[in-house]
Amino acid sequence: MKKSLIALGVLAALANVARAEDASVQLYGILDLAVATQNQSKSASDSFPVSIDNNSTSNNFNGLGSFTGMTNGGLSDSRWGIQGKYALDNGLTATFQLESGFNLPTGQSNNGALSQAIGKNSSSANPITNVDSSLSGQLFNRTAHVGLMSKELGSIDFGRNYGVGYDVIGGYDPQKGSQLFSPLGFSGSEGGALGYTELLRNDNSVKYSNKINGVTLRAIYKFGNQAGKNTVGSGYGVNVGYETGMFGVQAAYSAYTDALATSGAVYSATNPQGVAGTLYNTEGYVVAAKYTNKALNLKAGYEQYKRKAASDSAASIGSLSEFGYTFAYSTSSTALNNLTAYTGVDKVYTLYWVGGDYMVTDKLNVAMAYYNVGYNAAAGVSNGTATQNFYSAVLDYNLSKKTDTYAGVMYQTDSFQTAGVANPTITTFAVGLRHKF
Repeated sequence: MKKSLIALGVLAALANVARAEDASVQLYGILDLAVATQNQSKSASDSFPVSIDNNSTSNNFNGLGSFTGMTNGGLSDSRWGIQGKYALDNGLTATFQLESGFNLPTGQSNNGALSQAIGKNSSSANPITNVDSSLSGQLFNRTAHVGLMSKELGSIDFGRNYGVGYDVIGGYDPQKGSQLFSPLGFSGSEGGALGYTELLRNDNSVKYSNKINGVTLRAIYKFGNQAGKNTVGSGYGVNVGYETGMFGVQAAYSAYTDALATSGAVYSATNPQGVAGTLYNTEGYVVAAKYTNKALNLKAGYEQYKRKAASDSAASIGSLSEFGYTFAYSTSSTALNNLTAYTGVDKVYTLYWVGGDYMVTDKLNVAMAYYNVGYNAAAGVSNGTATQNFYSAVLDYNLSKKTDTYAGVMYQTDSFQTAGVANPTITTFAVGLRHKF
């Protein structure tokens, strides 16, 4: 109820702004729902952005049954948002954007932390998906920022901003960021966070963007907001690229100190929704290129990111508040919302991809892609370095400029074992309908 009242208040205030001279406010959104079937799956989550986990790295999927049901956001996370601008003096424009994701089959707000906690802690033999997310119950969980823009000087935005890695991958994924048919669209860690999923969006950040004669320039800085330890949770990223009508190439790098990653906590009957937090230093980069020739688009890219030992111990930090939880250091291994700091060797992740799409007719598009994800032994793989392979194909038919229907399939194979048990091959098939407004 409280969130609904806040949202209504925001809409009313922005409606008044829209009446002002030289101002424009736009209400927009995407509604995307699919019926999917997966050969081995946990049950769907009511609040996880993609409903099911179609990108497993765990042998916990072995022995589960198949899933057939409704999922959210086959191609795009369902969302609504408000954005606006207001002309100022001296060629400046004031801008803002507020955007929130939700689970269309259930009407709930995206809350990955809640889905993760229940999935990890459930005593059921077939719990719901438990995957981390930067969408964890915030009112405007996708983005929330206010800023200034100039045609010559570029734009600067303050608040909750996307990291620079996402800006690169968003336009260079052959499957266009699909949540069901691309690991880049499903996983924030692989889809631009360059560290782990929670870094896909940066709270308490300032971001600069500009494009000059085809040259792209972006930079972001995230404040830690921790008293006495200014570097805890802080970080930065830079992006440089060049794009013309036919060619594009982009590169981005980011690094963060004592950044918080969430995971499911030990089950407790008194608090089944506890979430543990682990501090890491992270470092990562991505390079990507694309070629466009009339109806054909070809895209490829490579990224590497590391989860490294944290700069500070959990004991020295004490506690942190993120994602609606307070994480506190404890000597008990079973403490709920326990805060720890990683001290091991670097966990190294790599990913490369290649693919493209083709307009068969002015309404029908076909996209195909291959993705390869690699892990070193420290990243939780028992048999040394290992890889996952993803093969996907999507048919997308435009019913109008605002509405399309699609059918797609993704096939995943793994070349490693966990705890001596071979991971399953996972096949996901879905048909869906998407409407933009």
